[in-house]
Amino acid sequence: MGKYTAEMAEGLALRGFDVRVVTARPYYPWWRAAPKSAGWAWREERSGVRVQRCPLHVPAEPGGLSRVAHLASFAVSSLPVLTMNLAWRPQVVLAVAPTLACAPAALALARVCGAAAWLHVQDLELDLSQAMELIPGGPLGKAGLALAHGLERLLLTRFDRVSAVSRSMGLALERKGVQPERISLLPNWADLEVFKPIERMEGQGVLRSMLGVEPGRRIVLYAGSMGRKQDLDLAALAARLLVQEERADAPLFVFCGQGPELERLAQDHGDVPNLRFLPLQPEATHAAMLAEADAHLLPQRPGADGRCMPSKLVSILACGGPVVATAAPGSELARVVNEAGGQVVQHADAESLANNVAGLLADNDMHQTARTAARGYAELHMDKRTILDGLGRSLLELIQCDGDPAGKGRDLGWTED
Repeated sequence: MGKYTAEMAEGLALRGFDVRVVTARPYYPWWRAAPKSAGWAWREERSGVRVQRCPLHVPAEPGGLSRVAHLASFAVSSLPVLTMNLAWRPQVVLAVAPTLACAPAALALARVCGAAAWLHVQDLELDLSQAMELIPGGPLGKAGLALAHGLERLLLTRFDRVSAVSRSMGLALERKGVQPERISLLPNWADLEVFKPIERMEGQGVLRSMLGVEPGRRIVLYAGSMGRKQDLDLAALAARLLVQEERADAPLFVFCGQGPELERLAQDHGDVPNLRFLPLQPEATHAAMLAEADAHLLPQRPGADGRCMPSKLVSILACGGPVVATAAPGSELARVVNEAGGQVVQHADAESLANNVAGLLADNDMHQTARTAARGYAELHMDKRTILDGLGRSLLELIQCDGDPAGKGRDLGWTED
């Protein structure tokens, strides 16, 4: 999410907006506070954006109460910095959720300054936490959950504009009481000049060089955060099933990234002979890896359906990557993956996941068709320039109508269909 917030801020600055960002010190996806030697400062200017950073608590194992403390710490530490921007008098205050814990302060700043208040929802964090069973049970947990849902509804309905990264999340916002005319679709995007297909040459490429694999070996890649939301145990089991079948064409599965589950995954599945782990890569290397991989995994736990849209999907599709995802039939993720030439299997079905991966790699015509469809879908729906141009227009319209969203709510493509 930080990637998209940073690109949004830089893109708006490039389009003539005066942009300030209040954010935390870097910690993701390692889940530990980055040292100053990592190239950041408490106050800095980046690509025309003034960035102001705040401290926060980073738990070693995020989940449940420790995650609440993590989010609350930033909400508290960012208050003085937000107050410092009162004299600047912004015309729009845009908050990104997660975390909704910062929404009250953002809303208050907007009202004091006479600015429009915009909330951009990347994840329905409360629904997601509940579905993933991260919230304690029992009477106390139920009472806390009911209170949290009430506060969430109160906050959501106070913003002038609420945008979501998917239509299913937009419909969920309606069910939470947000007026339809205040909802916009603001999907995640890809820079189509950076993330793009490459000419494939047998036995060559940055990914194969790092892994030292033999020419012709097929590579199935998962590249992204390794947390509880991603069902990487299922992907590891699929790799194990393919090698146990003693298939001559068993592909090499590669998990690339960081996250709180990385150490456990490596320990639990380190004995799988056709599974390798790689650390997080710089953007240029990451883009080349996505374009080089023969197939991409997008495993999610059942609770994630409809409550988030995996941001890594847009970069994969832009690179022309065939996707095999786990998703509920009829979900928006399933629809997008199918329309982009990928394949969808049921949650918790490792055998189907393994068979679909093997089938996709064995059929050259199907594989090439999937690559073409993936890039075509990204060009049509996920172009960074087009989406940020639309966001800029929407912000200007909101400013011009003094925060009143009447008649302006669906200008970024929101529909009820």
